[in-house]
Amino acid sequence: ISKAISGKQKKQMLKEEKLKKINKKLNEGVVSDQPISDPANFFLKFVNDSNLTVQQNKEKAIEPFQQPPFYKIDPEIYLNEQNCPNLPLRPPNPQNLSLEEYEKEEEKVFEQYFKKISPDMQQVATEYCQFELNKNVYREVWRVTERSDVVCLIVDARFPLAHCPVNFFNYYKANKKPIILLINKSDLVSPLQLTQHEDFFKHYFVKMKLKADVITYSAMTTPRMELLTKIVKMSRQLVKKYPPTQITIGFMGQPSVGKSKTMNLLVGHKVTKVRITAGCTKHLQTYFLEDFEDETNRSVLFCDCPGLVLPVKNSPRPLQILTGVFPTGRVREFYSVIRLLAENSPKSAEQIKNMVNQKMIMSRYDKEVQFDTPDQMLNALAYQLGFLNKSGPWAHKAGLWLFQRITEGGFHYEFGLDQINVDWWENKWKGGERKWDGSCMIKIGHAEEKQNEQLLNQQENGEENEEVEEK
Repeated sequence: ISKAISGKQKKQMLKEEKLKKINKKLNEGVVSDQPISDPANFFLKFVNDSNLTVQQNKEKAIEPFQQPPFYKIDPEIYLNEQNCPNLPLRPPNPQNLSLEEYEKEEEKVFEQYFKKISPDMQQVATEYCQFELNKNVYREVWRVTERSDVVCLIVDARFPLAHCPVNFFNYYKANKKPIILLINKSDLVSPLQLTQHEDFFKHYFVKMKLKADVITYSAMTTPRMELLTKIVKMSRQLVKKYPPTQITIGFMGQPSVGKSKTMNLLVGHKVTKVRITAGCTKHLQTYFLEDFEDETNRSVLFCDCPGLVLPVKNSPRPLQILTGVFPTGRVREFYSVIRLLAENSPKSAEQIKNMVNQKMIMSRYDKEVQFDTPDQMLNALAYQLGFLNKSGPWAHKAGLWLFQRITEGGFHYEFGLDQINVDWWENKWKGGERKWDGSCMIKIGHAEEKQNEQLLNQQENGEENEEVEEK
């Protein structure tokens, strides 16, 4: 029931609305350069780009692709501790503190952590990639770390280093937890990519003096018992706990690396939701393993943790959209991501070009498409998919469609370690040919291409088929 208001209150409300309209007219044409923070009710909370940055990216979309790339991808950024601030640790001895004292100590920890990154939000938005601002996510990470005997860190095989910067490893080292690095989505990259990264991380763990090991797999194609046996046996060997002693294995990582799919595979049935959008898991979830040889029903416990996005200085923000860390539904422009992908992975640009039937677009829309700029590439894809609005091709919807498919794994890209130059690792695969059979690739646009070919054949033969048009 709405509350009644007096005539005086109504006059005041109308006066405020009128002032808002006047201020809006005065500010028309003025683009704010202040970063935009997510609302308090969002689970994944970031400091987003300002309106000015978004406008500049849109204006740059008409400029041709360039070499060297505008957004340079440097793997060594993620190995440099100066670029990767250490994660906050839980206040020591919480059992000796009252609730009020503990909350004050916790606030000090978070305040020091965020101020160490940058006291100025404008500086954060220009120098750092998107990173988690929700304190509850860090609290969930603390809980999973404390409960776990071994931590499984899941990364995406297409660019593993972007998902496990050095501050992740420093955090586990400070908590004295052994690590199993699970390189997921192995079916989406070339064998050279997998071999190169597996060898690199084994040398890297020796250099950091970490008790750790590496497993490569795919949550979509690897047999359940094969992966389960590797993880459980490796975990027990790392902590020297053998059946029937209970062991707790925690699963962590950034959003969209496949934690929930991996959990469903290991448990043997669906226990967690799986979505394209990042941030599906919001709280710690535990599952006992029931049907595994040499183990009792309560001897293996899995802990699933929400995805944590870490701060990395000088890491390109569009890269987080490409890797699925930033929710695609909240992206304000896709031109910068297309530029990063096309300039750093020319084969990916060719994939997009091959998806577009130029003959069909010319016949149906009387448009000659090109692929020299991000704007042209997204417009061509929009024509191919039939995404149109009043002003023409709907580039934003085409970008949303494309990068959701990339997150799903229906699009091939990979970034290797050829640029890394360190004295503790010899890159034997530098310059090697990256062949990928594409056997597990989702057929992007297959239905649309088939329909477009049918329409083109009808136009060439002078026949019309209303049923195909409706489909």
